[in-house]
Amino acid sequence: MKNVLTFLIVLITISGFSQTNDVTKNNQENTKMDYNSLDFVITVNSLKELESELNIKELEDIFEDSKEFKNVSFKLVCKAIGYTEDNKKSVSFKIESNTDDKPFLLSRIQKLKDLGVNYYTNNN
Repeated sequence: MKNVLTFLIVLITISGFSQTNDVTKNNQENTKMDYNSLDFVITVNSLKELESELNIKELEDIFEDSKEFKNVSFKLVCKAIGYTEDNKKSVSFKIESNTDDKPFLLSRIQKLKDLGVNYYTNNN
């Protein structure tokens, strides 16, 4: 009787550990993540806020740290001058690009910033 009980305990232990390894392997395969796109949205209320919030040098650093992303989209939302809860007007500019040509992407973001500055300058 001792031998049968010992055999059953060893058999249950071996089968329990073998299933644990399979479950762990399946969980590791399911947790692999693939990053495809990175989206930026910057919302500003004034020219002063635009100039302080949108810093091209900081964006360069962010793009260097985010090499695993394949596509980047950048959206600039400029809320209308005299913005209130009743008057929810805004203008937005958006660009999308891949991360292969970062200098081109940064130059396009600079042009977006210039459009925002032009919007606030002409509507003041």
